[in-house]
Amino acid sequence: MTPNVLTEVSNLLGHKDEVLLAWLGSRIAAFDEHYVTSREAVEAAEFSRLGLTDAAILSCATQDLTVLTDDIHLYLALERRGVEVINFHHLREASWLQ
Repeated sequence: MTPNVLTEVSNLLGHKDEVLLAWLGSRIAAFDEHYVTSREAVEAAEFSRLGLTDAAILSCATQDLTVLTDDIHLYLALERRGVEVINFHHLREASWLQ
């Protein structure tokens, strides 16, 4: 996980759901964060298509990690690099079939 991802999660929660925001705050210490500088992230060829957060994920993703995303563009970029990636929408669709 990158600090960029945690920032986006926090922003999505906003101040609308104080319970979830409190849960996130209590769990942050358990996360293993990998810091990617913005300077490094923008060097990814995919930066102009993916944006800063996804480029940072792409920059630190390795073959020994699994990435969960609902972003098709990030999913495809990770797949092209040989990173194990799971599309959240595929999980949801699989649960509908059960």
